[in-house]
Amino acid sequence: MERAISFLLVSLALFLLLQPESAFWIAGFRHLKTPDSEELDRLSKQHDSLPTPFFTERNALEVKVPHAMRLDKFLRLYQIDLPHIRKHITRQLGIELHQDSYRLKGKERFTIELTPPEDEEP
Repeated sequence: MERAISFLLVSLALFLLLQPESAFWIAGFRHLKTPDSEELDRLSKQHDSLPTPFFTERNALEVKVPHAMRLDKFLRLYQIDLPHIRKHITRQLGIELHQDSYRLKGKERFTIELTPPEDEEP
């Protein structure tokens, strides 16, 4: 019995060595056809529509200051030191845009939008 299994495995290994593309046939994979341009156009139109509700609902985020800290450290802590997010926070605080030394109070909350406004996108 062991000889038969060994012979079968050696035969299969030799067959795959001589015909490597047959591994796809054994595994049940089919060759992929090249998509035509009409099919690609149809698929791309689906992605040119409005964002899904999932992303629209999760665009706004509330961030809480864990303890008293400077504004620049807070932005770096949450890795949100982006121009549009900085504008959101400074507008809510009522301070100038580049006051990095401004001290935030602990437990303070800010609402930010993750997507930059269209007029500010690079």
